[in-house]
Amino acid sequence: QSWKWATRDAGGDNSYVNVAPYIERAMRQNKDLRVLSANGYFDMATPFFGTEMTLAQPAFDRDRLTITYYEAGHMMYIHQPSIEKLAADV
Repeated sequence: QSWKWATRDAGGDNSYVNVAPYIERAMRQNKDLRVLSANGYFDMATPFFGTEMTLAQPAFDRDRLTITYYEAGHMMYIHQPSIEKLAADV
């Protein structure tokens, strides 16, 4: 079965999915929720500058938000130094 990319706010199949409103709502509803955004410097699928810009919005509680960076691309878990750093960060 194919993955269903469409959400109420997305433009259809295989379009950009903005999960920021869902994360923001979850953080608002659960005051104990902390968010870790793990980013590879060489990620061409989800460039970290876009993530930084999204998470810099005032809706996010920065005290419960951690943004980390790794010397890898999108699949940082196949780059041994990055997976070790990710494991330590979690």
